[in-house]
Amino acid sequence: MSRLAPLTIAVALTLFASVAAQACAMYRPPQQPSSKTFAVAMTLEAGGNEKAAIKSYEQVMNHGKALLEQRVVSAIHAGRLHQKAGHKDLSLRRFERAVALDAKSYEARLALGWSLLHRGELNDAERQLTTAVALGDRMNGEAGDALAALSIVLSRQERHSEAVDQLGAARLMGASATSLAEAEAAVLSRATPTALAIQI
Repeated sequence: MSRLAPLTIAVALTLFASVAAQACAMYRPPQQPSSKTFAVAMTLEAGGNEKAAIKSYEQVMNHGKALLEQRVVSAIHAGRLHQKAGHKDLSLRRFERAVALDAKSYEARLALGWSLLHRGELNDAERQLTTAVALGDRMNGEAGDALAALSIVLSRQERHSEAVDQLGAARLMGASATSLAEAEAAVLSRATPTALAIQI
């Protein structure tokens, strides 16, 4: 009996290990359809099929198990495509969703800030863009782009000296040429001589 017991235990352990290995081999973790859908959405957008791209982006945006970054980026892309199609309210809601998903996303804050600016909701735009400035990378121009947009908001609020100051800061922080061109056209055309003199 004493000799058989270890043998029986060894056989049982071997059988258990074999069954466990087969079970592991048969088990496949559930696929993440969101990653595939995200790739499809980007391909559709690149190919100009914007309506289908919006649908795919929104599927990812609403997919609770998708990667947070993909959900946020999908919401922003959907918002931009809605904006391009003239769907202003849908666009705004997608940008708001992006911020709700990740309040620390620079891209989401900037997109929402621009959207609010274009809608004339200047106080809300200022809040979003001020947050974007704080979140943006100061080394690669992100903060500069947010400052350029913020300068437009300030200009429209008749805060001309502040607008000119922020435009100058945007230049120093390496805002993109596109952002600077739009801000300069908006700010300098409205700035008072006093504000311009201070900047000079």
